[in-house]
Amino acid sequence: MKKISKKIIYFILCLILISPLYVMGLGVEIQRDTPYIDTDKLTSLTILYSNDDVPLSLVKFSVYKVATVSRVFYYTLTKDFANYPIKYNGLRTVDQWRDLATTLDGYVAKDGIKPIIEGLTDDSGILKLSDLETGLYLVVGESKEIGIATYTPESFLVSLPDLNVGNYWDYDVFVEPKFERVDDYSRLFDKKVIKVWDDKGYEQLRPNEINVQLLKDDEVYEEVVLNEDNDWEYVFKNLDNKCNYKIVEQQIDGYTVSVNKEGEIYTITNTYVKPPEVPVIPETGQLWWPVPLLIIIGGCFVFIGFKLDKRKKIKNEKE
Repeated sequence: MKKISKKIIYFILCLILISPLYVMGLGVEIQRDTPYIDTDKLTSLTILYSNDDVPLSLVKFSVYKVATVSRVFYYTLTKDFANYPIKYNGLRTVDQWRDLATTLDGYVAKDGIKPIIEGLTDDSGILKLSDLETGLYLVVGESKEIGIATYTPESFLVSLPDLNVGNYWDYDVFVEPKFERVDDYSRLFDKKVIKVWDDKGYEQLRPNEINVQLLKDDEVYEEVVLNEDNDWEYVFKNLDNKCNYKIVEQQIDGYTVSVNKEGEIYTITNTYVKPPEVPVIPETGQLWWPVPLLIIIGGCFVFIGFKLDKRKKIKNEKE
């Protein structure tokens, strides 16, 4: 029976060792043999911005450092982003990272956070930014009119370095941003915002209402209150296509926020964060510092007793 138990334990340990190790990354899977990140090494980011191989030149991109990264790919928010109610470690899908970029883009615009570096694409639609520290970055591009069309790049997050398909870290990262194209900017349009609550079992803790702001070219254009009376939904009507719009929600204590954008519909999801359970030690006046020491001493006595008992058995068997 003991041999079978040992085999089972050995088998479980082998499974753990050969299984993939999932950590916090931009939808990537970190294997156990993935090398550590050289956090002292400088990186570069090359942006190619084009439409069907036609370069989009003189487009400004702003870069914000959202978080530092550890050798084992764990993020720590920088000072500018530390107080936002967001989830950033443990995201597994590209869509989750895309929603986080949309959420942070709104905060950056609303609070006027300054980028660490900016640049314009050249005649080939290329912008190369060098000597960047390792970390997690938000990249935001400006809208640009070219002929009758207006191009608006989609904000995105990028990890520097990035994990290559060959399971090694690439310190010179290349990206091609997605964009929205509007050909008839004279047409007015609407934007809808929907509030979703992810707080099963804690519904009673929800606020009765929340404020949502529509930013127009990074300025507050309209503010609305969402509640049960309007089914936590609202439509911003007759908006100018020439302008850039973003949605920002007021921060709610005890909830994280994530903004998903699909076409002209914004879905704001608030997820309740259950506080960690902290054991309460009664204040009886008793000193607790000797407890760990007593545990260690007790363990030593048990170990010594086990050894003496074993020697006694061996001695009796010899006699």
